[in-house]
Amino acid sequence: ISYKKNNFAFKLGRDYFLPGKFLKDRLLFSSNGFPYDQFIFTFFKNKISISSFYLKLNKFQYNDIYQYRHINGRRLNIIYNNGYFALTETSIYGGENQTPELPLFNPFNISYIYQMNNNFNLNSIISFEYLFENDKYYFFTEIILDDIQIEKKDSKDLEPSELGILFDFRKSFNQYLQFNLIYVAISNRTFNAPNNQYEKMIYKNFPIGHILGNNFWKIENNLIFKYQNYFLSVGYIYLEKGEEALFSDFNTDFLDHEINQGYHEQFPFGDKTFMSGYILDFHYTIHKNINLKSTMSYWTDTFLANKGFNLGFSVDYKYEF
Repeated sequence: ISYKKNNFAFKLGRDYFLPGKFLKDRLLFSSNGFPYDQFIFTFFKNKISISSFYLKLNKFQYNDIYQYRHINGRRLNIIYNNGYFALTETSIYGGENQTPELPLFNPFNISYIYQMNNNFNLNSIISFEYLFENDKYYFFTEIILDDIQIEKKDSKDLEPSELGILFDFRKSFNQYLQFNLIYVAISNRTFNAPNNQYEKMIYKNFPIGHILGNNFWKIENNLIFKYQNYFLSVGYIYLEKGEEALFSDFNTDFLDHEINQGYHEQFPFGDKTFMSGYILDFHYTIHKNINLKSTMSYWTDTFLANKGFNLGFSVDYKYEF
């Protein structure tokens, strides 16, 4: 159910959730995953909008005790002639018999202040988005901040910063040919939770954020050719990923060091795995509702069972009600 009139809009129901630019490497909310039961309302005036959103998550079970989980968030979006700027704060919380926290539906409420004033446990993540595009250039960046230690009083303050960055750049040489460069990095422990398991950014055993979770970096470049109903992309991908750090326990190695010793860890953290290879994508739209897709890839290094040559083919059909 959705409604929009004058300076107000709302949406209620089950749907996918990805505010802003739709990209496969988005950080805070993945373009891969499951739909959410959700409630969103937005106030907008000219090119500025303020939104509050609620997402119902699956519950966790520990020793026959169910912990109910929720996400509340608020988003400021400013549109300009060549793109937009957005600031989003997301709060994930839960517990035994925990219901949605009504004060967090307030789009002007700051969850960190609410948490401190009400002794309420939650995991808060800040996201910044910026988009610029014109006929020749396209640039999108997303930066997330999960946690950062400012004080340096004891070993807990040695915890490395938990953050991520997406950089997506595209240059158009003419109406047919483009070059695309993508860089993604998410630090160790980001989206994880040190104390309360229900604060992990996980939904139905799948990352809420980037599909790779955290503790990795990736660079990808593509040469793209478009002509009428044809699309051809040739690219190279290189990825490094450390040990699993989202579904597993929160790593606390930094607690083994004194504050005067400091603490530093490699990135990605732990035993590393690699992927590197070449991908060729070909799409052909034979009808406005029918799209043929073919993918060929050759992986020289991989942590999946796809080393060497791979071939895939699919047909997409869009049904209009």
